[in-house]
Amino acid sequence: MRKSFGSIALNPGNTGTFFYNFAFRELSIDANYTAIKCVELKEIKELLDKKFFQGLSVTMPFKQQVLKLCNSLDKSATLAQSTNTLLLEGASGYTGFSTDKTAVDVLIKKLVIGRTNIIGDGAMAKLFKSRLDDLGYEYNLFSRKLNNWEQRFDDCENLINCTPVGLNMDSVVFQRKSLQFVLDLLIQPKLVLSKKQHRFVYFTGIDFYKIVFMNQFKIYTNQEISLDLLSLIIKMWERDNA
Repeated sequence: MRKSFGSIALNPGNTGTFFYNFAFRELSIDANYTAIKCVELKEIKELLDKKFFQGLSVTMPFKQQVLKLCNSLDKSATLAQSTNTLLLEGASGYTGFSTDKTAVDVLIKKLVIGRTNIIGDGAMAKLFKSRLDDLGYEYNLFSRKLNNWEQRFDDCENLINCTPVGLNMDSVVFQRKSLQFVLDLLIQPKLVLSKKQHRFVYFTGIDFYKIVFMNQFKIYTNQEISLDLLSLIIKMWERDNA
């Protein structure tokens, strides 16, 4: 029987559907992946109650809200206090995981010594904040709610953008010689120069998502995605989204 997977989003995109359906075809897995638009939490509850999808990916702004709808939580979701991955566990309902946490842990190791600025106040910004707290790193958090938005590009060595605003190359931050590490979580960032053209280490949302995807795929299917297949998926995705 064909298995169904999907993503829950306020504004669905094509990244997950492309990655998953490409992988399903290449690995001869009888499954499909669809993007589902949800505006309110009650819509997600109704969707989960039907138990139709074997696995569901969760995007903002629902990553924290959906915790209360899970039957159980994996340690990763408990530590992150958010979930981006739901797995149907038979009649008992869905277990929540956070493969976001895995990706955060991988990329935090690439930070350089120095000041870190985190832009945003959503689930991803809070997750970075929590993991930096755990490691004893110093950082500054910037958001409109904190009334320090205008200072978000203060001098720093590491810059992490967790907002949908994105970063432009003409931003004052890129004029600062101190900057050595940039993570812009937009899947298709405004800053699109080749990484070889930057004087700093530069990661985008697709770099983050490929870690999320590999771990999420294993949770959903109990199969590994090889690095060769991942590279092919990214190459084809970039071609179609050029």
